[in-house]
Amino acid sequence: MQHSEIQQLSASYKLFVGGLSPHTTQESLLSHFSILGKVKDCVLMVDRNTGRSRCFGFVTMEDQDAIDAILSSDQIVDGKKADCKRAVPKETSPASQQPMFRTKKVFVGGLPSDITDESFRQYFEQFGAVEDSVVMLDRDSGRPRGFGFVTFFDEDSTEKVLENLEGNHINGKWIDCKKAVPKQIASYSMYGLNQMYEHCGAEEFVPDALRQVHEHELDQSEKHESISNN
Repeated sequence: MQHSEIQQLSASYKLFVGGLSPHTTQESLLSHFSILGKVKDCVLMVDRNTGRSRCFGFVTMEDQDAIDAILSSDQIVDGKKADCKRAVPKETSPASQQPMFRTKKVFVGGLPSDITDESFRQYFEQFGAVEDSVVMLDRDSGRPRGFGFVTFFDEDSTEKVLENLEGNHINGKWIDCKKAVPKQIASYSMYGLNQMYEHCGAEEFVPDALRQVHEHELDQSEKHESISNN
């Protein structure tokens, strides 16, 4: 068996384990999964500055039977239900499919309902100095709308966020982080859609939902810029 095949096989037995208790240690994580099969590797991710658990980790098992046993039932680690899923190899993960341009700005979706501006900013400061952050609120109720934006002082911080894609959790909830599309690129994309409509003369060629997505992105980008400038 070639080295690349061995790596692929090992990756297929690797699990992402999220939603862990802050009290879970690498030892207790290893102890739990050792009951279900032979553990090849186990790591609990910790904050590089504080040394505290980031409440997620990775476990690599020896065989498929152990993986099936883990995924077929709830895993309660240190009294808390863990979120177990197959770890996606980096080359096929959503992070590798991010737009190729570099940016300092990140769109963050799937925020928990109890998110605050302070906790939002504090989470992302572990990746680098934050220039600006905002949790978008409903104009009528004043409640969080479930998404926001973070702007760093450098592009490298954005890349660190995306490299940690599966591990980004706030208040125990996974958050969806993507590069924010620069206004110029979004505008150009919208222009391209309009051209397709005009030349093809067929609305079904470009789904209306796609047009709405682009318009929504432009609208939210403009609103955020307005808030930041005030």
